Amino acid sequence: MSPVWNRRTFLSNLALSVPLSRELFAAPRPASSSYLAFVGFASIDQPQLHRVEVFRVEGARWSSLQKSIPAVNPQALAVHPHLPVLYAAHSTDSHMHLPRGSVSALAFDAHSGVLSRLGEEPLALSATHPSHMTVSPDGRSLLVAASTGGAWNFFALAEDGAILRTPSALKLTGSGPHPLQSSARPHSIVCHPAAPVAYAADFGSDRIDQVSSVSEAPTPRQRIVTPTIARRISFEPGSGPSHLVLHPSGSLIAIVQQLRPALAVLGIQSNGDISDEPLHFLPLKAELAGPLVRNHSGNRLYLAMQTPGGNRAVAVYAWSSSTGDLRRIQQVDLGTEPLSTHLIATENELIMLGPAGLDTIALRPEDGSCIGTPRRVMKSGHAASIVIHSV
Repeated sequence: MSPVWNRRTFLSNLALSVPLSRELFAAPRPASSSYLAFVGFASIDQPQLHRVEVFRVEGARWSSLQKSIPAVNPQALAVHPHLPVLYAAHSTDSHMHLPRGSVSALAFDAHSGVLSRLGEEPLALSATHPSHMTVSPDGRSLLVAASTGGAWNFFALAEDGAILRTPSALKLTGSGPHPLQSSARPHSIVCHPAAPVAYAADFGSDRIDQVSSVSEAPTPRQRIVTPTIARRISFEPGSGPSHLVLHPSGSLIAIVQQLRPALAVLGIQSNGDISDEPLHFLPLKAELAGPLVRNHSGNRLYLAMQTPGGNRAVAVYAWSSSTGDLRRIQQVDLGTEPLSTHLIATENELIMLGPAGLDTIALRPEDGSCIGTPRRVMKSGHAASIVIHSV
C-alpha cells in the first residue's frame, strides 16, 4: 500500500530513497535522442546498496550497462557541460569524522559507461546533507546546496573537471513561519547562461538570492571561487520557494512555491539582475508542488504536483518568452503513487523519478503535450537521483 503523503512527509522525505527494482523493458514509443542515464541509488538501512549506475537509452529502450561505482548516499548528480565528468553530492552529516557532507567527481567513458574516480572533497564545516548542485556554464565552478547546513558551497574545478580543495562558503541565516522553516534551508541553484551570476532558492527563509560568482586562477595550479550575494528577493512568508528554472534566453526565471503552491516568473536584465516584482504569478490547485523542468526551447514547463485529491500529476504549461506568462495546456493524472522528486525533459519524452519508480511519458513534438500514459521503466530499488548525458 502506498504511504499517505502530505506536506510534512513529502518535504522530510524529499532527499530519501525508496525501493525501486531493476526491471527494464522496451516498448514502441517515439524515438528520442541517444543518451546515458546516471542513476544514484541509496538506502537508509542498507549502505551496501549505495552506488551510481549507468544506463544507455536508445529510443524507448533502457539498458543497464552493468557499470556502477560505490557512492555514499548520492542524492544529487550533475554533469560537466564540456567534459565527460559526473559529480555526485553525498548527503551525509559526517565526513572524515567532521560535521559536513562531501562531493565527488567521476570520469566516464561515453561509449562503455565505465566510471572512474577523479577525487572526493569535503564541504565546509557544518555544511551537511547536500541535496542539489549545478556546474557553471563555463565549467569552472561546482555550486552545492547544503540543505541542513544552511550554506551554499562553491568549488573551483580544474581543467580536467576534478574538484579543487577548500570551497568558498556562503552561510545563510533566517527562518520562516512554517514548522519546516526553523532555519535557512538552501534548496536549488541555477546559473545564468551568460553572466557570472547564479540564482539560489532558500526554502527556509522564503527568498531568492542572486549570487555573483567570480572564478580566478592566481597560479597555474590554483583556482578560487569568490561568491557574494548581490541581490535578495523576498517571497511571502511561509511560501517555501524551492525549484528554479531559467529560460534559455536568460531573461526569465520560473520559481516553484512549495508550501503555498504557486508558480512565479521574474524577469532578468541583460546584466543578470533579477527583478523585484513577478511578471507573472499563478496560484496552483495542488496540495504539493514539486520539481519543475523546461523543454529545450523553453516554451514549455512541466511541473510535478500532488492534487488536492491526493493524486500524483504532471501539469504542462506554455511559457511566453516575451511576457513570461504561463498558460496551462494539460494536466495528466498519474494515480495515487507518491510525488515525483526528479523530472527531466528530453526531445520526445518526460522522465519522472520518484519513490514509486522511474517512469517516462511521450511528448508530442508539435506542442510538447504528453501522449498516452506513463511507462514504468524501473520499479522497486533505491533510486534517489538521476541526470542524463547525450551521446
